[in-house]
Amino acid sequence: NNSAIACQTFERQLTMYISYHHRKDGDHCHSGWNQVFGDCKVNLGWIGFHLESGFDGFEEPIEKHLNYLFADSASAASSLPEETRLEVNNGILGTCDDVSGDYRYTSLLGDPDLLCPEQVRLVEQDPVGPRLLAVD
Repeated sequence: NNSAIACQTFERQLTMYISYHHRKDGDHCHSGWNQVFGDCKVNLGWIGFHLESGFDGFEEPIEKHLNYLFADSASAASSLPEETRLEVNNGILGTCDDVSGDYRYTSLLGDPDLLCPEQVRLVEQDPVGPRLLAVD
């Protein structure tokens, strides 16, 4: 079924994007030099979906995608906070009070006081819209 394959591909692509942009734990990652040139990752604060996207959770658990993508990797993928994994797997995403517009989000940082994307300065906002591309 083409839609099942497309769904699995999207989930794996999103899992890979999250993993590559989720900070590794380590003292050396506080250095700007290591963040740019080392093996540290930037903090991806949220993932979100437009209300019209119909996102209601991953078909397969994000842990399964992480294992598929990184099981044989030299460095393990950064683990996400348990609450974030549950929210992504089950599609339980929140809105931001009075500013959420047409999007629902979950924090990848496990910080209950993290500002919503719309509350961050405009220069710090960079929405990314992944697309499926045909492979020949």
